[in-house]
Amino acid sequence: MSSWTEKRISHAARLWNEGLSSGEIVAALGDVSRSAVLGIMNRHRDRFPLRGRAGRSGPKPGSPRAAAPIRRAEKPKPAPPRPVPAPDLDSAPFLQAVEAGLCLFFAGPPLSASGPDMPVCGAPRASGRYCAHHAQRATQAGRELLEAAE
Repeated sequence: MSSWTEKRISHAARLWNEGLSSGEIVAALGDVSRSAVLGIMNRHRDRFPLRGRAGRSGPKPGSPRAAAPIRRAEKPKPAPPRPVPAPDLDSAPFLQAVEAGLCLFFAGPPLSASGPDMPVCGAPRASGRYCAHHAQRATQAGRELLEAAE
């Protein structure tokens, strides 16, 4: 590990201002890594002015891309779904609901010890595993989580 003295920082800044790259400065200084040189350059920005980045010069003047600015379209926000009323059915045991193809939304206390006979909604399925009401509740909760993350 080398120590960065004021003299070494000034020497590196002089080399940078002469047009040398960070890799060439490493070779000139000797016992430092490129990361160390970049760190010094970052901490002493007043001595190491920014240069244009290689390969990022942008479109040539007069080209069609140079004339028109890029505009990004905003994503339209989906309309909130209409609430689906809850089914007016008694709950059904889980295994019976699975065999009959009924809604499998859990209808009991979440930590009960009901085992394979835990109560589920039991309404006819609309899509997937749930009736229309519970499918909407499940996707609405997921949508709210996604919106909160944005």
